Amino acid sequence: MISHASWDVIKRSAKSAIGTYLCKLDADEVTKRYFCTHHTKEWNNAIAFLEKARPLVGLCAGHWKAEHVLGIVLTAERSSMKRAGKRAQKKAQLASSEGEDFGNDMLDDGDDDDNDGDNMDLNVKKRPAPRPKEVPTKVKKIKA
Repeated sequence: MISHASWDVIKRSAKSAIGTYLCKLDADEVTKRYFCTHHTKEWNNAIAFLEKARPLVGLCAGHWKAEHVLGIVLTAERSSMKRAGKRAQKKAQLASSEGEDFGNDMLDDGDDDDNDGDNMDLNVKKRPAPRPKEVPTKVKKIKA
């Protein structure tokens, strides 16, 4: 077993190897299998870089640890890219829907008197509350 800090250092080295050798390629897919099949030289260079930077991943025969770590990091990056794409798509949909006109749809309470003082503005969109700029470092527990 390795510590969490060691794992973070290994992942950062793997990200560096990916950025140095694999990201510059015009890849159709961002998967371990794709790079092993279509960009073997660059994949082997990334493995050699990782094993040289972090000798712990090069201790076993066949480079399986280095390949596994690179595969994990590629999968994580692919997932984060998908999430970022979905967020961008959602923002674009929200931006385009802000200009939509739904007409003057208002609830009719049966009262034809418009001057009763309790008019509600139904065209107001709810917006999320702003996030706090700082996250509290310590939270006190209060007995209720």
